[in-house]
Amino acid sequence: MKNATLLLILLSMFSFGQMKGQAQNSDTQDRGAVINGVRWATRNVGIMGTFVAAPEMYGNLYSYWRAIDVCPRGWRVPTQAEFESLVAAGSVWTTVGGVNGRTFGVGANSIFLPAAGYRDAGNGMIDFSGRLGGYWSSSEHGVFAHFLSFDHGSVDPANFIVYREVGYAVRCVAD
Repeated sequence: MKNATLLLILLSMFSFGQMKGQAQNSDTQDRGAVINGVRWATRNVGIMGTFVAAPEMYGNLYSYWRAIDVCPRGWRVPTQAEFESLVAAGSVWTTVGGVNGRTFGVGANSIFLPAAGYRDAGNGMIDFSGRLGGYWSSSEHGVFAHFLSFDHGSVDPANFIVYREVGYAVRCVAD
């Protein structure tokens, strides 16, 4: 029991990247794309305070507590309402650079969110990468937090809640 508790604590404290599309850089700049009045970063967060090099890269999967502070300066984790606005812009399941995910918005006012899967809070394993996208919102619900969830057939604009230990990707919005 002590080992399981220690593992859960460690998983909550640290982030773990995924193997596919994981090259990192120290890029903190992203001009973003404006969708329904919100400026969305065009890339996921990699190492804390940086964006990955390309939109199709998964980035790291963070627990909720870590996710809240990982966006580069000038960016933050979106609210549930901002995810609802993003979903209202429309989306399509697509593949970019060999990576499955969803494109939200239209033309220059669009972003691609890779289906990075999630990190299981119990065993630390990455599940459903390439088939499911999970992105943290900053909106809390008791001991849970809201998140955006999508797959090839559906999108839920952060109405689901989940324990904060689960590891999801982070896509920032401008302050």
